[in-house]
Amino acid sequence: MVARMQHLKLKLQVGSGGVCMIGIWGVGGGGVLKQKEVLGIDRVEEGRRMIIDRFCHRKVLIVLDDVDQLDQLEALAGSHDWFGEGS
Repeated sequence: MVARMQHLKLKLQVGSGGVCMIGIWGVGGGGVLKQKEVLGIDRVEEGRRMIIDRFCHRKVLIVLDDVDQLDQLEALAGSHDWFGEGS
């Protein structure tokens, strides 16, 4: 586990600036809460609007859970220019 975390930190290039996006996948069902229970989001459109309105051009760490379709990911992750330097 330690070696995997070190590898992940290298991939993220923490502290190098810019915007980095990384995907991690695995067996579902390991989480305690669903994302919509935490943020009150039921639809992709709601999530997209919230991300754009609240986080655009800010330094953020966003975790998208239960995203299993490419169109969901593209709608919610947007593009690198949505987020601030160091995200």
